[in-house]
Amino acid sequence: MKVHKSKLSEVLVERMARLYNVLKDMEEIDGKCIVSSHTLGEMIGSNSIQIRKDISMFLDNIGIKGQGYELKELKRKLRDRLKLKTFDWPVILAGAGALGKVMLNYPIFKEEHYNIVAVVDNSADKIGQKIESEVFGKLMVQDIENIDKIIEETQARLAIVTVPMANTQEIVDKLTEAGIKGILNFSAPHVDVPNDVKVRHISSIVEMEVLAFFIGKSKGKNN
Repeated sequence: MKVHKSKLSEVLVERMARLYNVLKDMEEIDGKCIVSSHTLGEMIGSNSIQIRKDISMFLDNIGIKGQGYELKELKRKLRDRLKLKTFDWPVILAGAGALGKVMLNYPIFKEEHYNIVAVVDNSADKIGQKIESEVFGKLMVQDIENIDKIIEETQARLAIVTVPMANTQEIVDKLTEAGIKGILNFSAPHVDVPNDVKVRHISSIVEMEVLAFFIGKSKGKNN
């Protein structure tokens, strides 16, 4: 039975988003249009029991008993439940430095209907600059102090944060106070947000340190 989104864990939603992204360009798997829970589990590093449980919680009335899931129906229901490709999501980019410019030239955002509609910063050196993006066109860096007006004009509810770590909490506070409800945070390992705001933390250096630890451990370098 499908569970209301407020009761779904972020881990479950992440697994379903990963599953959709694996399946979205497939018309069949091993020549078949019906795919088993065992195969789906292997595709995202899970298992058949977990996959069946996740899908039953996330989707309604899907699956063929004893066979699996019809691929096209599964993709459609995942897409609809994840609210993908039903409309374009306007996104604010906070941070016009090197990483921010990488985000502006990342084509997958636009392909998946996440459109960066404004760039904001709190650095006087960057405010007023025009950035040419191959994906989103020319955007002028605006002052974060005008974020209320920017969000009112764009109706954005999502933001990407790529500012220096020391400025992250201040920038996040301004974004959430102006109405941002979802943040993809590339800056600090943790930020405080209101209860109704979701944050996903992406730290390349933390991930590299975890990898280095285990690789070093396998070579006997760590105890």
